[in-house]
Amino acid sequence: MREVEVKILEIDEDKIEKRIVSLGGKFIESVLLVDDFFDFPDMRLAKNHEFLRVRCAENRKEITFKCKREDILDFKAREEMQTAIGDASVFFEILEKLGMERIRHAEKMRTSYTLDNVRIEIDKYPKIPPFLEIEGINEDSVRKAVEKLGFRMSDTTSRNGAKILWEYGIKGNDVRF
Repeated sequence: MREVEVKILEIDEDKIEKRIVSLGGKFIESVLLVDDFFDFPDMRLAKNHEFLRVRCAENRKEITFKCKREDILDFKAREEMQTAIGDASVFFEILEKLGMERIRHAEKMRTSYTLDNVRIEIDKYPKIPPFLEIEGINEDSVRKAVEKLGFRMSDTTSRNGAKILWEYGIKGNDVRF
């Protein structure tokens, strides 16, 4: 599946949630996400701008492989493959036996909504202001959601979560509450 997304940094969480609901957005969940990223010792995935993530939440566990990013002005876009897994610790062991290493651990609180077939998520990491992630099936759907929420595309960024954490001074590979 192809994902297209942007982020809006330093949002007023309460104001955004009220806006989403007033526009007819539907609440999905509010959950702690625990993400562990894996790569080979030679960092071949990172060097190719790809990554493998195991995500655990209270009601699900999944593995995601994200392919190399497409170069699209203003947007982060890439192919993504995702599937559910059973016991995450067993899956970690499988990855390690295949020669992979855990390269990063990150925890975040995420509140998710849908609005007009676009996913809108409020992400909160420790020690940084919350930000908004808007994800859709194409650039036009994301752009329309950005504008509907009262923002301009110039208010958005296509940076990934790790880069945003780095810019706020969180430079480690172990981000926990």
